[in-house]
Amino acid sequence: MRIEGWYFEPMSSKSHLAKLNVRDSYIRVEFDDRRAIKHLDVESIQGNHDIYFIGGAYFRSNDKLPVELIDRYRSSTQRRISWLEKFSLSKAIVLLSLLILAGLSFRLLFQSIESVAVAVFPVSWEERVGAEAYEAMSSLIFSDSDLSLEYQTRLREKAQGMAEAAGLSRRVEIFFRGSELLGPNALAFPGGPVVLTDELVELLADEQEVLAVIAHELAHVEQRHSLRQAIGVAGVSILVFILFGADESAIEELAAVVVGATVFENSRDFEKEADLVAVDYLIASDIDPSKMMNVIRKLTDYYCPDSAGDQLLPCESETLSWFSTHPSGAERIDYLDDAIRSH
Repeated sequence: MRIEGWYFEPMSSKSHLAKLNVRDSYIRVEFDDRRAIKHLDVESIQGNHDIYFIGGAYFRSNDKLPVELIDRYRSSTQRRISWLEKFSLSKAIVLLSLLILAGLSFRLLFQSIESVAVAVFPVSWEERVGAEAYEAMSSLIFSDSDLSLEYQTRLREKAQGMAEAAGLSRRVEIFFRGSELLGPNALAFPGGPVVLTDELVELLADEQEVLAVIAHELAHVEQRHSLRQAIGVAGVSILVFILFGADESAIEELAAVVVGATVFENSRDFEKEADLVAVDYLIASDIDPSKMMNVIRKLTDYYCPDSAGDQLLPCESETLSWFSTHPSGAERIDYLDDAIRSH
């Protein structure tokens, strides 16, 4: 097999018109002046024209290299890539199945690692993260509360009594803040603090209902939901990077959707757990646990005014909604009613 082209000397742009003589046992380069370089060792073949030799020299053919020559010196990785480039429905099905299997396996593995990571993560670090996150958000989305200091103090004392009655391990700071952006809402930062907006307190207009919301947020802190979600997001992001890479393309956009969907799913699971744990806190404090269902009804009416009263149909709100990461009102009423009846 003889191939015409140009020979480039090692570590140089200097080239010579040459012919490549390919035999079964060796490769040599022959020049017009009858010089020759014998027994060259191929390092790799790049594309359809370039042959790179060990030592730094390479040969560029005038025409496409013969397929049999390319196949002879392809690495196993290059062969797999070439196989993947030749599309077929059966290959697509196999690859999709492998991707799904890899994703599920990684997720199961990471879930087991997640529980260990949460267990060993120092509580003091978690509390510091929460405090700094609250400070960072405080001036951006919160304003000073218009609630009286007497009312705030009374609610904090009752919340502390509820935490003690429920045997909670942490003393969590509770803040009342105004927020036009969040509206009626409550937030639990990692390790505390807990923030309730004035808009939420005014909407509920019942101290025991406000305490029901505080119980829900204390459950988030006690169960370390914010930390678990942060670790979960990190794991899913790593999985997406492994499977799809980080190129700015449609695949990357799909990867972002996958991350978002997983965060949404985890958040809904945590909300349900916080609801059910909050029921235990309320009962331990001799507070009517049905107050939690009253809270859900009022928030549903506020965010979903077209949900036909007590039917509590799921709704979509264009504003920042307390339901954006929560189960639907109907679903929450159902499982809370079952939990209260079982006590």
